Amino acid sequence: MRVVAVIVLTILTAFFSRPAVADKRIALVIGNSAYQHTAPLLNPANDAAAMADMLKGARFDVVELRRDLKALEMRRALRDFSDAAQDADVAIFYFAGHGIEIGGANYLIPVDAILEKDTDAFDEAVPVDRALSSIEPAKKLRLVILDACRDNPLAKTMKRRSATRSLAGGLAKIEPETPNTLVAFAAKAGSTAWDGADKNSPFTTALVKHLPRPGLDLRKAFGFVRDDVLKATRNRQEPFIYGSLGGEDVPLVPALAPAPEPARVPTAHEAARGDYELAMQINTIPVWDSFIRKYPSGFYADLATAQRDRLNAAAAANARPVTPAQPSAERDKTEPAQKASKENTVVSRLEPKPPEAAKSAPVPPARPAQQDGGAKSQPAPAQTPPRQELAKLVTPPAAPLLSRCSDSPVIAVSLSTRSAQPLTQAEECASRPKDSFKECDDCPEMVILPPGEVLIGSERKDIEAGMARANEAPQRRALLTRPMAVGKFEVTRDQYEAFIKSSGYKVSDRCFTFENGAPQERGDRSFRNPGFVQSGNHPAVCVSWDDARAYIDWLSRRTGKGYGLLSEAEFEYAARGGGSARFANSNDAAELCGFANGADQSLHATGLTAATPFLKCNDGFSFTAPVGSYQPNAFGLHDLIGNVWEWTDDCYSDDNRPSRPDAGCQARTVRGGDWFSTEILLRPAAREKANAGTRNDDIGFRVVRTLQK
Repeated sequence: MRVVAVIVLTILTAFFSRPAVADKRIALVIGNSAYQHTAPLLNPANDAAAMADMLKGARFDVVELRRDLKALEMRRALRDFSDAAQDADVAIFYFAGHGIEIGGANYLIPVDAILEKDTDAFDEAVPVDRALSSIEPAKKLRLVILDACRDNPLAKTMKRRSATRSLAGGLAKIEPETPNTLVAFAAKAGSTAWDGADKNSPFTTALVKHLPRPGLDLRKAFGFVRDDVLKATRNRQEPFIYGSLGGEDVPLVPALAPAPEPARVPTAHEAARGDYELAMQINTIPVWDSFIRKYPSGFYADLATAQRDRLNAAAAANARPVTPAQPSAERDKTEPAQKASKENTVVSRLEPKPPEAAKSAPVPPARPAQQDGGAKSQPAPAQTPPRQELAKLVTPPAAPLLSRCSDSPVIAVSLSTRSAQPLTQAEECASRPKDSFKECDDCPEMVILPPGEVLIGSERKDIEAGMARANEAPQRRALLTRPMAVGKFEVTRDQYEAFIKSSGYKVSDRCFTFENGAPQERGDRSFRNPGFVQSGNHPAVCVSWDDARAYIDWLSRRTGKGYGLLSEAEFEYAARGGGSARFANSNDAAELCGFANGADQSLHATGLTAATPFLKCNDGFSFTAPVGSYQPNAFGLHDLIGNVWEWTDDCYSDDNRPSRPDAGCQARTVRGGDWFSTEILLRPAAREKANAGTRNDDIGFRVVRTLQK
């Protein structure tokens, strides 16, 4: 992205993961207007005052404002500022006035400079490098802002002692040597910036407007500044920036704590949905009776009636004569297994527990706990075989085909050849892992996954070796006790378009996109126009978490079934496909292009530098690929790794401990990596943070469906 001044930032990423209110923040602001040997400038003194007021309003601890400094005074001011930065966390230096480039080096001009010869700059001017070194002691953020690209009349009369020493308008390009450093000019290298006809320069006017916005990432703020300056100068001044930052947001002013929302009375539909979700967790006949009395009609009343009838049928089917007391020898054999089973916890989509299987049905192995404490699983029979290896699929018995909906065998049906319509209860009861179905013509194709166990996250040794990231610890077990149906692909543009046309949902016209080598939020961008070419079978992007939830609510209403977003545990279970390989389908990064759309050699076309750690393979897709372009995993699912990050239902946390969905949290977890990701992010364990309202050209979603089994 481009910015309208010289800005140098060195950031420690951890600093920006939390508000910096307790940090010591200092600033030195200089404005030179009253030049003694050339015409004075009108705006720098005003610009400096405006910047100082802005920084004071941002609650900086120290803001030193100095005007019209001579050479010696500037050097002393920078020396004192460097001393003050020794114990500062954030240090900002701002300069407005004349600047000059001589032989590829940039200088700031004091008000007493004469500069008869080019070599006089060594004595009469202040090198930009001196300003950079003054803020170097700061621990967390170092920022230099130079509004010093104005056309300098001193350069027109200056004599050159060397024929090889150039005198150019504006400032010379700077390539920062320090990691996490940005250098931005008010105008592109070699061009000049306007002083402006108003009280402040176009650059400073935009800076004081956008930089202090709480929680706004500096890169976005500078992007807005760039837009304002281009507009104010009728595209005659193009701001520019060099260098790069990491992936975390970098706000100058921390985000404000959200004000408490006024109490809102939920709609009748919302109240019914909330009570329905609570009733599903308890799932007893008396609870459903109470729910139906409170909500005698409507969509959720119909669902509640079906749940109650199902429990009544299961209770009748399970009624048996009382069996004789178990002999003490038999009891001694089963008690240890029962005790061990009670120590386990499980992951469930809040579906009712299946009725007791027929006595002749094989019993799946006992499974370990997802985490310490929590709900208990049912006791395991004495014949339970040893627990399977962690991260391996626990597959239910394949034959004879028995429904978990009743004790009686059911007739197998082919879901793959049926028409697109909601599944009947009989079809759900007869379904088996890897069966697929669609419940409407525009609905996502779903694939049934069996219950199973998976080890999610990464080991500490992999994190310390740089093979994984800190937010993937601690590693933990997850046990999914019920089958579920997961979208075979990410939700496509055509499917999302069907939702928009059917529901009238309003589409946002802003999205954070990567264009011309610069990531920034842009107008006239949406899932229909993300800044690169897509067709209808590409994944829908520029979709926020809130947008995805709106789609899911519509899909649930249309089909009468319970759709949702995957939890983090469900996503990693689905992505691993029953295996434990580092990249899901393989342990070899060289094979990634066969099953994942990542930052391979084709990404050169987007304008990234050669220094980017591209994958060595080439899949031919610079941006998103049509869904299903790559090999599926063992579950028959495509693109869980790469193509686009996928929203999950879970709130984001800085580590891998379980996080339940919370309607009030602002940041959600995205999983799976994207077309912009290198190999460290193209792993099932990789997880990132995104605000619920964020719309990016590399974030989409897929759906999960609860099953009545």
